[in-house]
Amino acid sequence: MKKSILVIIAMLFSILVVNILHAVADTWTRKADFGGTPLALAPSFSIGSKGYIGKGPYPDSQEFWEYDPAANTWTQKADFGGTWRELAVCFPIGNKGYIGTGLSGDFIYQKDFWEYDPAANTWTQKADFGGTGRSYAVGFTIGNKGYIGTGLSGDLMYHKDFWEYDPAANTWAQKADFGGTARGYAVGFSIGSKGYIGTGYDGSFYKDFWEYTGNTAEGDLDHDSDVDGSDIAMLIANPGLLDITIFAESFGRTSGQ
Repeated sequence: MKKSILVIIAMLFSILVVNILHAVADTWTRKADFGGTPLALAPSFSIGSKGYIGKGPYPDSQEFWEYDPAANTWTQKADFGGTWRELAVCFPIGNKGYIGTGLSGDFIYQKDFWEYDPAANTWTQKADFGGTGRSYAVGFTIGNKGYIGTGLSGDLMYHKDFWEYDPAANTWAQKADFGGTARGYAVGFSIGSKGYIGTGYDGSFYKDFWEYTGNTAEGDLDHDSDVDGSDIAMLIANPGLLDITIFAESFGRTSGQ
């Protein structure tokens, strides 16, 4: 009888543990509100164990903040070194962060490029982006190189050129054009040694998805597949609450396939 009771207790304990684990996983937990003024359209990246959010146009700002998840605190860092802007590209390479391109308040499409050193808390201007000034471009990192492509320029032309930044040489090299149609508003990220670009807009909304494979001589952009679904997601800051939320809009469009 005692053995049966122990078995039942063990089973109930196992069920309880499983339920607790499932309750913790796949959930959102609100953290400390962003430390600066409410903003939107701001760049963000992570370096090591810290996260960073930069300047944005609403309101006009060059503020730059560091988030420490261990302490759940925000610390204001040195202001961004360039002029304030919106729709810039950002990515980390190693222990440095980079912000460039974007649309400034005087409606100039920028191509300047800046490096942030968290150890020294300083900004250093680097070689200008190799293509034309633009906004709504995408950027990501593969290994020790950064990449910027697509976007919208001042002549209201959409682009599909694709560029590689070498921080060691402080140089830009043009690579194979993006394999899809020219566009802005796309999403880009890397997984391992591959880069990915998909979705976007050029008067029509897109859901195609492409993989970039680079080498020392030339890169290739291979069509992978359409994204499953037509939802476009944007990470924005809620100006009223100062908290970070996910905004998703279902457009239900299939153009660009």
